[in-house]
Parts: sequence; structure tokens; C-alpha cells
Amino acid sequence: MVVVTDMQKGVESSITEQLPNAEHRMCVRHVLANWSKKFRGLERRNCFWRYARSTFKNELRDNLDYMKKLGENCLDKLLSYNQNRWSKLYFSFTIKCDRVDNNMAECFNSWILAAMHKSIITMFEETRVKIMKRIGQKSEFCSSGIRDVSPMAMKLLGDNTEKSMKCRIE
Repeated sequence: MVVVTDMQKGVESSITEQLPNAEHRMCVRHVLANWSKKFRGLERRNCFWRYARSTFKNELRDNLDYMKKLGENCLDKLLSYNQNRWSKLYFSFTIKCDRVDNNMAECFNSWILAAMHKSIITMFEETRVKIMKRIGQKSEFCSSGIRDVSPMAMKLLGDNTEKSMKCRIE
């Protein structure tokens, strides 16, 4: 099991206590947001993402060396965050999820934002109704296909076919 949090204070200790065997990861977007309050710039941000997505020690070392050139202070502050929890290199091999951010959770939370400010029962009911409507819409969309191939794949094939008609062989 993997748990991704956004560096909230009490969550980490609660998860460790309740789920001792779970791998706890930190959302890289939140690490970046906190780190970039002092260290801004497109080049630093790009280097940060390369560092977070590094999968080999040599690659990580190269990214560290490059980040040192951008300013020693920024690297010290970045390394103060526990790398084992947000850098892909240190993720467990037994868990097959290699995401370094929690975009799915962020997307879902923004999707139910209106319901989140209501009482718990109302929030659950509105979320349930919203999910049921979405399942119905997706089911209807999928059944609109007339072949064994999904409608989205057929649309993509049609778009690519149209683009290929404009190509010339020289």
C-alpha cells in the first residue's frame, strides 16, 4: 500500500501508527511549492523535477551536481526534505505505483469541492450521486461504439488517418 500526503502535520504520524507497513510518500508538487517559496526560476523548477523523477543513482548525482551550480543554498534546503519519500529512486520495488505526485487525488478533490463544505452525510450523498451520473455517462458513451474498438480509439484513428492524407512521400 502507498500513501501520498501533502505534508500535513498530523497525517504522517497517524498513518505511521495506523498503517505501519504502508509506504508513505510525499506529493512532489507540494514539496516543490514549499521549496520554491525561496528558490524561484524555471531552470530550478525543471532541475527539481528531473531530480524527483531520477531512477538511477548516476542520473540523480548528475542532477544534484547541476543543482549545485544553481546555488548551494537551494540544494541544502531541498535535501532537508526526506528524499526517500518524494524521489523516485528511493521508492520500493514491491509497490508498482511510481507516481511522484498525487494528481488523481487533487483532481477528485476539486471535482467534489462544492460538496466538501457540507455535512458529512450530505457530502457523501452528493459525491455518490455525482459518481453514479458519471458512471452512467461513461457507460452510455462506451455503448455508443459499433465495433469492438472503443469510440476514443476510433476518433484517434480517424484523426491520424486525416493527418496521414496530407503527408507526401518524397
